[in-house]
Parts: sequence; structure tokens; C-alpha cells
Amino acid sequence: MNTPKEKRVHLIHDKIQDGGLKTGYNKTMKKDQNECFHAKKNSHPLILLTGYYLPGEQWTGKRPCTRSDQDVFLSTMDYPRAIFAAGAYPLFSPPLLDLPFIKRIVSEADGVLLTGGADIHPSRYGEEPHIRLGRVSKERDAFEWALLDTALEMKKPVLGICRGLQLINIFFGGSLYQDIYFERTAEIKHSGSRPKDERAHDVFLQKGSTLFEAYGKEKISVNSFHHQAVKKLGRDLRDTGLSEDGIIEGIEGEDGRLVAVQWHPEMMFEKEKEQLNLFSFFIREIVFKNQRRQSHEL
Repeated sequence: MNTPKEKRVHLIHDKIQDGGLKTGYNKTMKKDQNECFHAKKNSHPLILLTGYYLPGEQWTGKRPCTRSDQDVFLSTMDYPRAIFAAGAYPLFSPPLLDLPFIKRIVSEADGVLLTGGADIHPSRYGEEPHIRLGRVSKERDAFEWALLDTALEMKKPVLGICRGLQLINIFFGGSLYQDIYFERTAEIKHSGSRPKDERAHDVFLQKGSTLFEAYGKEKISVNSFHHQAVKKLGRDLRDTGLSEDGIIEGIEGEDGRLVAVQWHPEMMFEKEKEQLNLFSFFIREIVFKNQRRQSHEL
């Protein structure tokens, strides 16, 4: 004769056999999976941002909160504000040139933003420094080179801004005018002292390009803070934005995961709402890609 405990065991066993408990278990698991997928769909993508690197000797004069013999890693707040306003979470990475570290941070991110900053050393494109070359940081150059290489290898979407565009172009074998006013005729003012969100000139976007799709029109007005520009376009890249005087202001890769601009939309978006479109489009494409991948995994 079965004990009360044995009866309970047999009862549970019978229910499992006829699908009673098993069906309930599957429903619970399916519900949990759906909730997990729903949470992932609505989570904010993580965008890895680079920043400025200043060796101690390059920051002369009084400092607000660091010593004169300290190297500094910093960023303006325009970049993280733009990324956050477009629906993603910004993450910053210091320029530590260690490949395992770089692979780890890129693998954790959903996309990479290469920000503006100092000039890139011309040795990267086989030239000697020009007399008009500005401040450079070989440490940052090397770090972002490895970061871009890793992001492309891992098929992560990449957005470049100003210096970021120039780095992408050099990475693909292109070159730069080290100073557009000395090495070519620039008919409009691309650099100088002006408010960060002030319109400087127009950019004409190529129909069918990612930039045209993001902004929804052929001509936009942009700010401008650069004295260098693309001279030779890198392989497998196409120019999709030109200024009124023929300076390349937008480039894209063939596979759609790589887009870069020469102006600074992050400085303009709070005043010029359409300048948030580039960040929103970049992040929206990442969200769609993540949703497609997650649906396939389930």
C-alpha cells in the first residue's frame, strides 16, 4: 500500500505523462521567454564613444581639477546628450591600447561613435607633417585605429564625426588635406570662432544614401569646425555629402554599417532638431538589427 508521500509522487508523475504539468511548464517558460524578448526589444542600445586625449604637456595653463603632470581623458557633453536624446545609452572608453580590452568593450557595445578632436598624424597616410598641421595624439590615433578595426571585424555599426570621418577615410587607404586653406582653395569658411550651433554652410546629400535617408532631403545646413578634409577617398567608401565648394562632408561604406560626417550634429541638435536625425537613424537601425537577431535566436 502506498504511503501519502508515494501517492503524491505517482500523482505528479501521471500528470506529467498526460501533459498536465508539462503543458503548464511550457506555458510558463514561453511566457518568461516572451517577457525576456520584450525587455530586450525595449532596452536602450549601448553606444561606445571615444574621447579627447591630452598628454600633460599639451594642456598648458591653469587646470580646474587636475595636476599639470597628469594626462587627461575627457569629452564634451554634446556627444552623450545627443546619443541619449536619440534613445541609446552612451559609454566612454579611455584610449588604452590593449587588444583584449578593446575586443571586450566593442563586443559589449551595440555600436561605436568615433568623435571629433585633434588632427591625425599624417604618417598614417604616408605624409610628412605640414607646417599647418594642428595638435596630434599618436596614442589616440593608435587606439582608435584598433577600435575601428575591431568594430568592423565584429560587424558593429560605426558612426564617425569630424575627426572620426577622417580616421575612417585613412583606415581605408585614403588621405587628407592637412590644411584645406593652404593645400586647396576653400571658397567658404569651414573653421573659425563661432557659436557651436551656428549654420556655416550647406551640404548636398546624395539621393539613395544613408545620409539622405536619415535627413529626408537633399540639402541641409550645418556648422563647421575643421581645417582638414578628405583628399583621396578611401577604397570601398563613397562620398555622399558635399559642401558648396566641393569639400567631402559625408562618407559611407558599401554595406551600410559605416557612415561619417565632417560637421558636428551633436552641437546643433538642441537648436536644429533635424540634426538629431543622424543619431536617431543610426540607433534605430541598431535596434532593428538587434530585434531581428533576437527573434532568430528564439
